[in-house]
Amino acid sequence: MMYLEHFGLREAPFRLTPLTDFFFSGARRGATAEALIYAILHDEGIVKVSGEVGAGKTMLCRVLIERLPDTVDTVYFANPTLDPDALLRTVANELGLSLPADDRVTVLGAITDELIARHGAGRRVVALVDEAHAMPAASLEQIRLLSNLETGRHKLLQIVLFGQPELDAQLEAHAMRPLKDRITHHFRLAPFAPDEVADYVDFRMRAAGYRGPKVFSPAATRRIAAFAAGLTRRINVLADKALLAAYAQNMHAVNPAHVKTAARDAQYLPGRSRRPGWLVIPTLLVIAAVLAWQAIDRQARAPSASSGAAPATPSVTEARPSPPEPAPRPTQPAPVSTPVEEPHVAAPKTAPQASGGSAQGTPPADAAPAGIEGNPTPGVTATPTDTGFPLAAAARAAQLRWMREADDATWFIQLHTNLDVAEATLEQQVARARDALPDASIRVYEADLPGGHRTGVIMGSYASEGDAMQALKMLPARYRGGGAYIRQARWLK
Repeated sequence: MMYLEHFGLREAPFRLTPLTDFFFSGARRGATAEALIYAILHDEGIVKVSGEVGAGKTMLCRVLIERLPDTVDTVYFANPTLDPDALLRTVANELGLSLPADDRVTVLGAITDELIARHGAGRRVVALVDEAHAMPAASLEQIRLLSNLETGRHKLLQIVLFGQPELDAQLEAHAMRPLKDRITHHFRLAPFAPDEVADYVDFRMRAAGYRGPKVFSPAATRRIAAFAAGLTRRINVLADKALLAAYAQNMHAVNPAHVKTAARDAQYLPGRSRRPGWLVIPTLLVIAAVLAWQAIDRQARAPSASSGAAPATPSVTEARPSPPEPAPRPTQPAPVSTPVEEPHVAAPKTAPQASGGSAQGTPPADAAPAGIEGNPTPGVTATPTDTGFPLAAAARAAQLRWMREADDATWFIQLHTNLDVAEATLEQQVARARDALPDASIRVYEADLPGGHRTGVIMGSYASEGDAMQALKMLPARYRGGGAYIRQARWLK
């Protein structure tokens, strides 16, 4: 993911693969898991779990497999479209039986003998059937027959059915009455409420390694809840795309406009399906293409090591390098007559620059810090060694010294994150940080990434995550509320 480093993430937080490390116990999910475990261990009827598409049934199933005691053996059915004979063969294989014959009576007899042996050894066997609504009626009947296997006092096989609401309708059929009567527990995974969506999104971010203030604003999570209808799969899709939209604008907070961009890209907007498919252009693919174009363009206009001259920043509309400046370069930065024109993408627009700013992309002295409460001027980059910006140069030197001494596990606080920032803007960021935090070590790091040249203003050196978090809480409000977050030195090496 392009945005992992930008948000200080260890891994993608909203992947669709059901990883149990990302199981959210809120919204009654944790209580449901505990109730299921109790029913499996203490009851002998069939258990049913139903929920809409993307409600989290498969994740709950995986959590059960992981959390059941070691004395419980699980038989997991990932393919529900098995016919009765294939279903029995799957049970036999999961129990480790090697049967030469395919005769149903022979296979069922071997399964019964194995279940009796495991029961005698103090073990329980539970069959978890995912997507049970797609199972043929004949196979559901075979499931019922398996539930009849028992000793004189105990059932030999516990069965849990996971399915969409269509399973409930299917069980209402007259022919399904024998199966329905054996279901003793019914669980329903309801969609998340809006406040639960906010907790879920923040939980996933922190499970992926994020340690700063909340990235998604309350208004953004309310909009996610509305577009996703409270379904976890849709929430994951929207949150992932919204992070990409914020990253494309070099912002560390996700707002409702980013979510709307994500919903448009995922075609979750109302009435979207009525439009011809060939007219729908995935917005975030356009953003990704622009980021890739910026990286290529930046390489094209990078100064040659042999020439010693730096080419001027080209206009996006011309897409060709300007003639190089004569060497040697002046000690003061040459004024930029026209800021770089960004290519249009269907993404949320940034707020206009406050009055009083410079035409060269330098914000006024009272402007918000770029990368936190405002955005740096894109595409205007000065040479790091330019003697007109002594504070930025000193901060770069301090970072080089710190990196030689810092252990990979050392923590620091990132105050600003910039993409292709003007050197004058970086100088002001460092100056403001030095004024606001006179006792802190203010440093500047740089990295060439696929999206462009990344420049960060950072501070501090902390032995533990707790120390870094405590220092983060003590920062001035403009940094705490604007996206400052903690990171480890290993992310810079």
